[in-house]
Amino acid sequence: MSTIKSTTKDPIKLLSDESIFSTSNQVLGVRGNFSEGYGTHYKTIRGTYINGIFGEYEYCYGEKGYAFPDKGQIIVNLPDPQTVYVKVDDERIDLDHAQLKNVERTFDTKKGISKRVVTYETNKGYRFRIEETRLASLKYKEVFLLDYKVISENYAGALTVYSTLDAGVTNLQNDDDPRMSDVKEKLFDVTSISSDTKNITIQTKKTNFIVHVTMDHDKQMNYQLIDEMIVGSKNIRIEKGESFQFKKYVVYTSSKYHKELLSENDQVMSVIKEIDLYQIQKEMIKKAHIHDAITVYDEEINNIIHYNLYQLYTSGGSDEYSNIAAKGLSGEGYEGHYFWDTDIYMFLFFLLNNKDIAKNLLMYRYHTLNEAIIRARELGHKRGAKYPWRTIDGKEVSPYYPAGTAQYHINSAIAHSFIQYYHVTNDEEFIVTKGFQVLYETAIIYLEIGHFYQGQFHIHNVTGPDEYTAVVDNNYYTNKMAQHHMRFVIDFYQKHKKELKDLVDETVISEMIEASEKIVLPFDEGLKINAQDDRFLSKKRLDMTQIKKPMLLHYHPLSIYRAQVCKQADVVLAHYLLDDEPFDIMKNSVDYYEAITTHDSSLSKCVYSIMYSRTGNKEKAYSYFEEQLRMDIDNTLSNTHHGLHVANLGGTYLTVVSGFLGLRTNNVLSVRPYLPTAWPGYKVQLNYRDANIQFNITDTLEITTDQAIELSIYGKKETIDGTKQFHLQ
Repeated sequence: MSTIKSTTKDPIKLLSDESIFSTSNQVLGVRGNFSEGYGTHYKTIRGTYINGIFGEYEYCYGEKGYAFPDKGQIIVNLPDPQTVYVKVDDERIDLDHAQLKNVERTFDTKKGISKRVVTYETNKGYRFRIEETRLASLKYKEVFLLDYKVISENYAGALTVYSTLDAGVTNLQNDDDPRMSDVKEKLFDVTSISSDTKNITIQTKKTNFIVHVTMDHDKQMNYQLIDEMIVGSKNIRIEKGESFQFKKYVVYTSSKYHKELLSENDQVMSVIKEIDLYQIQKEMIKKAHIHDAITVYDEEINNIIHYNLYQLYTSGGSDEYSNIAAKGLSGEGYEGHYFWDTDIYMFLFFLLNNKDIAKNLLMYRYHTLNEAIIRARELGHKRGAKYPWRTIDGKEVSPYYPAGTAQYHINSAIAHSFIQYYHVTNDEEFIVTKGFQVLYETAIIYLEIGHFYQGQFHIHNVTGPDEYTAVVDNNYYTNKMAQHHMRFVIDFYQKHKKELKDLVDETVISEMIEASEKIVLPFDEGLKINAQDDRFLSKKRLDMTQIKKPMLLHYHPLSIYRAQVCKQADVVLAHYLLDDEPFDIMKNSVDYYEAITTHDSSLSKCVYSIMYSRTGNKEKAYSYFEEQLRMDIDNTLSNTHHGLHVANLGGTYLTVVSGFLGLRTNNVLSVRPYLPTAWPGYKVQLNYRDANIQFNITDTLEITTDQAIELSIYGKKETIDGTKQFHLQ
């Protein structure tokens, strides 16, 4: 079994379950709504999305500054394929006309399907059970399948089944949460609609994407148009205990991914109706090695880990021209934008388990480098590139610069993913021909924003990962990552001068050498910790038991900025990623910053888990692991209805692999594993420099490789060829 389950009828939990039971395939995502809807009883967020299909809207500033973005971008909610419902005695079976007796929902990650079984009892006492299975095809990225079955438990007579494709949809509107858009206008026009061909064509209003959607069924139906909705219906007669079942196929082709929309749409539809989509889905999942990446010898934990990794895998990365949104394809939180989340929190899973997707994610950054160069010029920099904090197409769309544009550290997050790729794959050709240009241009920006003062290199007026401390001088994380970034550029260039001589200015390399050697890395001698920035430790501390969370919804930014409080891991994140400070400093830092961190960001708890593993507090490491593991399942941040926290899904992989296994990828693959006391054992499989490696941790450490490979085990280099056992330390 690799399933998660829900039996809730609670309206708030039903709303978050729409995200949890969403189905996606890296390109197409459909939220897990009740197909029959909730009537007028409960709030719902119906959503269907294609990765990279976005609309634009004008920003309205109270006071606009120079080089502030003019336009916002938002993933478009596309024509809705989900609605199927039944009418009996002209009454629709939903919460307006019947009682919901029970709900059973499952998500099976080995089959790649979500399933819903619900029982309704009408006002006249008729009981019906609805069984519904959904699939977003991993092979045919255009395809959504809804397999519907209605069973009469005590009714005999006529009923009508309706199935619709509805273009009368808009994006979610939200006035209260700054993490959500409040776009009032519809983002697309319906350019054609036909009940004869059962298709709808739409065009986004300002971005001019074209999407063609076709619906069909494996049973004959009668079709009609009602406004912007195609309605298929079928009248049947049913006896007690009998059922009626049909499959609904919906195909989405778009100008982003297809050249001939109409013909390709029809071709896909003709193919999928003749094949076993369920069997193909299982085969695709097996090839993806999602379940092999981590195996925990505890069924409940294992199921949730596999769910998290499945949703991470299906959130994006299918091509070189799109990335992975903060909410994947499960909702409209953060408007479908791509952040640094991918590069820091998701990338390692793909790198060690599916290098093709990892390379796609890097190529997206490569293809959008020119936009980053343009943005650097807009910001007044004469050279270098500045990647956007929030984007879909590569343009900066973050309107609040203190927690957006000021986060220059995104350059080093992107660099970190290229550097990790190089260490894990040893693919020098890719770095020489593609990656180095990104690494070089993004490193130059630190020379632009930094300066020398009294013999040291300072970087002023930036925001680090902690967005509750904005526009500061010498943020430790930013400076430390910039140093690492520049040093890699220097070393790689010196190794490949011949191939890179036309790209590189030697004087720039000289500048980087001096800057990286003399960069300020704040340190407090009394506390023996790395200070978050020049002034952070001088700010007032708050009573953390009295604050309201999340703070950004309850306090003016200035009130937060004046306090010694962290939204998320900042210094501690640098210690995880680079792991090059003395042990006692890392231990002191994680203890100090934990006490003042709210974890209002979903990016935080996995990092604390990893660093408590690293510094020896296994109890806290596991406690943080449990919290981040169940963040969406238990809706612990109370906003899962906006979409899954995809970086946190990646955090599940990091807490196990970087935390419990202690894996690092700098120069040589190193591990320092231990066994959490709550587990009988666990297994991690990965690919490193074309070697398939399995780590099996029980009362001993057993490592198996399919070719000779050098690893560092607890700080000692070992060559493994076959199977070798070690004592756990």
